[in-house]
Amino acid sequence: MRQILATLAASAVLCGNAAAQTRDFKPLVVGALDAPAGELTKTFEANTPWVQVMRQKLGTEGPITVTTKVVKKFKEDGCGRVEATFLVHDAKVVKASARGVEDTKFAFQLNVCRDGMPPVEGMDLRDLQRAVSGPGGSNQVPPATPYQGATKAPPR
Repeated sequence: MRQILATLAASAVLCGNAAAQTRDFKPLVVGALDAPAGELTKTFEANTPWVQVMRQKLGTEGPITVTTKVVKKFKEDGCGRVEATFLVHDAKVVKASARGVEDTKFAFQLNVCRDGMPPVEGMDLRDLQRAVSGPGGSNQVPPATPYQGATKAPPR
């Protein structure tokens, strides 16, 4: 798992083109919110820069399939929690019990709205405060309030 996450990070750095990765993934992530079954799948071939890096790092010649699916709809229109699962075909794996080639996968989830911004629902400003302030931080954020029909988070 660490190797896969490190490979993803390396692919983003080595490719050096965040717009290309956004162009590849945003339609899948946001599109799942509107898909009839709440799920989309796309297989990326070798000519995609981030796939080339991952293939090299994972020792595979196979494509990479990304599936996105809505795991929770939020009260805000067009917002939900989306899980993205990466299936790396024919990756070289080393396990305690054996070595070989097999499909391997990893997944992550994120809260997102159709416009690509995070929804207000599900945000806990206290967590943000802890992350920014660190231990003993002096910046205080008020306690989270229940969802009251607020709109999406303000643009950055």
